Amino acid sequence: MNLGAHELALLQELRSYLQSFSARTDLVSSKIPSLSLIPLVLAEISNVCKSCAEDSDEPKSLKTLIQANISILAGISVFSDFGSSQLTDDYS
Repeated sequence: MNLGAHELALLQELRSYLQSFSARTDLVSSKIPSLSLIPLVLAEISNVCKSCAEDSDEPKSLKTLIQANISILAGISVFSDFGSSQLTDDYS
């Protein structure tokens, strides 16, 4: 199978983009994951998913889809049921 210049450029662009997730994968795949990492990881992924002017259409679409899922996940917080006043009132 022969790939054209456009396909090769697209694969290189996607490879570069996906490599940014390797450090995050190592971070969250520890044997003892921490809930405190959730906001950090969501913020980092959101930052990585910002489109650049030089992005082609396919990576832009991928980034938009991931960003939409991150926005949904950011709205679901493990701590959403607990306000700081509730914690101090209940446990003081």
